[in-house]
Amino acid sequence: MKICLLTTQVPFIRGGAEVLTDSLASELRNRGHRVELIQLPFASHPAPTLKACIDHARAFDLSARCDRAIGLKFPTYYNQHDRLSMWIMHQHREFYDLWDHPAIKDYRGSTGISALRDQVISLDSAELGKHKNLFTISPNVSKRLKLFNGLDSTPMYPPPSEHHLLQPGEFGDYILVPSRLGPLKRQELVLRALARTRADSKVVFLGAPDSDEYLDTLRGITRELGLEARVRWTGYVTREEKISLYAGTKGVIFIPVDEDMGYITMEAAIAEKPVITCSDSGGPLEFVEHSKNGWIMPPEADSLAMAMDEMWTSKESRLREMGKLGHEIYRAKNISWETILERLL
Repeated sequence: MKICLLTTQVPFIRGGAEVLTDSLASELRNRGHRVELIQLPFASHPAPTLKACIDHARAFDLSARCDRAIGLKFPTYYNQHDRLSMWIMHQHREFYDLWDHPAIKDYRGSTGISALRDQVISLDSAELGKHKNLFTISPNVSKRLKLFNGLDSTPMYPPPSEHHLLQPGEFGDYILVPSRLGPLKRQELVLRALARTRADSKVVFLGAPDSDEYLDTLRGITRELGLEARVRWTGYVTREEKISLYAGTKGVIFIPVDEDMGYITMEAAIAEKPVITCSDSGGPLEFVEHSKNGWIMPPEADSLAMAMDEMWTSKESRLREMGKLGHEIYRAKNISWETILERLL
């Protein structure tokens, strides 16, 4: 079968969405399908540029070019293919759950954006509502579809790309903070919490920044708080280095704002490491149980510092027990590519 995967790409940004798309393409090819990745260049503002992206996606029809199309990201899931499957990573969150978030205050006030928001919410409800079998990548994405658009959908978690390679290891002398560096991932909050810890804990930030300017901001905060000796920035690393960092960490911190899903929580579970997350972090809460396989804390520096101190000072036997429970929670969800591909095709 000839299959087109429909997604968007912001230049020089790579995160979980891109990893998921590559994994899906690989799994389909391994089963003998011909796969093309159709990536629409994307910019969320100004409003005329975003509208142009939407109009292009709506007019684009691949029906004569492939047997099946799979819509993954806004606005490419507006494609007019007559055999279009939906596996939604997320909608345009700036128009939904992030509309009132401080990180997009300037975006919210830009010319024409409110009218375009109304149009997009209406389009999502109509276009996605056409599909009898509407799938998402997590219960959190399904919850948003129901809340904002009144649409029912079925969540299907994708396995992490390194799920067969991640391994438990020793509990070393650092806490791992994996994720691309961006305001919604809240690395700044991790730094401010680290400054309030009583133990001499150390953190390793694993991931590339959304922009050099944001990395400069984080480095400036690190200097301001006197944390240079306790913080390490890895930037982009190889797969082997990533697996090694997971294996050797004491635990993982992942505190995004209402994350769609979050591969990181699943990766930590497979590597049998406890996780610190926040009560408003969305997807990670589907895998973390407070004081059992991690800590769920308010998104405040003092609260996070308490959890970091507890993780840092806990005996290895406790951390190992928490990590094993996290792996059991992950396995109980029966996450597999076989189920996903059967439903999408």
